[in-house]
Amino acid sequence: MRVFFAFIEQCAKENAELIETIEKEMEHLTFHQSRTRKAQVAYTN
Repeated sequence: MRVFFAFIEQCAKENAELIETIEKEMEHLTFHQSRTRKAQVAYTN
């Protein structure tokens, strides 16, 4: 039973790390898209 809980704990840790990585990537993409959008608006005006 201890092995099972260790496995679940390891999965939870890996999932948390994956979510953190995805959040950082999304934040970076959102920032980049915002800059691109501002540049496009400035260029068209």
